[in-house]
Amino acid sequence: MSDDDTNTENDLKGLHTRLLRSTSVAALGKLDRAFHELEGRELKALSRPTASFMAVAPKDLAERAAEMLLEQFAQAKTDAQYDGLTGLHNVKALDTHLSNVISAYKRRHNAQYATNSEKNHQPAVLFIDVDSFKALNDTYGHDKGDVLLKNIADALVQHKRPLDFVARKGGDEFIVVLKDITPERTEANPHPEESIVNRYKDLIRDIKVDIGNGQSVACPISVGIKIIDNDDTPESAIKAADENMYADKPKGIGRGSAERLIITQKTPDTPAPPSAG
Repeated sequence: MSDDDTNTENDLKGLHTRLLRSTSVAALGKLDRAFHELEGRELKALSRPTASFMAVAPKDLAERAAEMLLEQFAQAKTDAQYDGLTGLHNVKALDTHLSNVISAYKRRHNAQYATNSEKNHQPAVLFIDVDSFKALNDTYGHDKGDVLLKNIADALVQHKRPLDFVARKGGDEFIVVLKDITPERTEANPHPEESIVNRYKDLIRDIKVDIGNGQSVACPISVGIKIIDNDDTPESAIKAADENMYADKPKGIGRGSAERLIITQKTPDTPAPPSAG
């Protein structure tokens, strides 16, 4: 913990002690709940000026002071779960969600009286990587790269089913946790992995960023999928999906490649034919 974090924590401990001595029962309950839930990075979201204000708040403002601390803590918890650029869930939220999904699957699969249908309801992890993203940033600027990431995030959210989960892993990498791929399976397509991957490629293929002069740029994506098995962990599932994604890249094209940016020229509007005189 840095000196700033230590000082902030000490400020909050001092505030906690003062309000324990002087506040109402209602405020005490709120403050106690917030204080004991604070941990690690969430402390950084609590401003020292606010803590200092609350430490000298008159008695009649003690309950409001506790409410302010709770509001800040709630915002810190929210910030800790979401990616600031895209609004998607972040890695911390992904780890929690995927762990819960895998645990639920294992409970169903290993239940004494589980039917084959219940055992076959498998979740899956998709690992999506934006090819040539570094080239996009280097050539046209990071602001264009940010726009592309936001557009991809929006498309993934709009495309997902209600129980699916979308997260930004970091940089140009996204993870989609599919709650259940059973509906994808048919007699004609008992192994739907390829069709799922292709569907996501089709979804993102045409997402473009305007670069001016009537031109736009797009980056293709590489996608890997891992269907959850009974012996999987969140770490092993993401690692396998990552490996499958990397294998999906064309030969000779790796992460950070400066190839494959897709530039398109906007077709000029066709002028309307002159009206008959």
